Amino acid sequence: MNGADGASVSYGLSVSSSGVDSGLIDSLTGNHVFLFLESGAVVAREGTTSATATTGPVEFTLSVDGSGNVTATLDRSVHQSSADSPVDSNEAVSLTSGLVTLTATITDADGDHQAASIDLGSHVSIHDDGPSITAVGTATALNVDESFLPTGSGTGPAGSTVDTEAFAGAFTHVNGADGASVSYGLSVSASGVDSGLIDSLTGNHVFLFLESGAVVAREGTTSVTAATGPIEFTLSVDGSGNVTATLDRSVHQSFGGFTGRQQRSGLADLRSGHLDSNDHRCRW
Repeated sequence: MNGADGASVSYGLSVSSSGVDSGLIDSLTGNHVFLFLESGAVVAREGTTSATATTGPVEFTLSVDGSGNVTATLDRSVHQSSADSPVDSNEAVSLTSGLVTLTATITDADGDHQAASIDLGSHVSIHDDGPSITAVGTATALNVDESFLPTGSGTGPAGSTVDTEAFAGAFTHVNGADGASVSYGLSVSASGVDSGLIDSLTGNHVFLFLESGAVVAREGTTSVTAATGPIEFTLSVDGSGNVTATLDRSVHQSFGGFTGRQQRSGLADLRSGHLDSNDHRCRW
């Protein structure tokens, strides 16, 4: 209330202490973000310490005008110092309570005044821009030829027992503001799953295992005996998304009617993970 003398209201921001740690981290450098009061505005700067942060890059600013309108301006990407949700690419981070205060002061013509304050931290949210990745479904094919095994004829359409193809193009991704890296990994639907292929020499089934990141096909009378059985073929992927198939033994399908052999779909997958500096992960 203005009172009988008439009054005006002014607004001001403050920090709990100059150079206080905001609890946020600069996503590019990993340095902490510290808060300063500069010309009436709260300025967040990054640095190795609060002392170095006094002249460090500006992360964001908070300012207030004469009508009590508060403006937040974001200059750099930040995240919380606590563990982030690895799958939430749009989570909001807020300032720790008690660090930034908005104070309204009412003053009348006699100079009488009274002030009230609110904690601004819970009212300031910075929404993350996490990565995204999608499998586009247009992957190339891997072809190996048992004709080029030591006991083979030496002639065949594929031309080799080893084939490497680029699969990075099977994925589309967006890095987000935090920057990100893409990694690739292989998986099997279940350890020791039956591939649907038969070892041509023994007639045993061929089972799939994930070993040190590679899909290894082994033959055996059961998946248990196959765990230490001879290797039929391997599938591996490098950091660039190049998948290599290496054939070690001759195989055929458990049913007839085809001159080529293809593994049943859904047994082995190539997965691409997208990790940003906030530890947000997207994968297909």
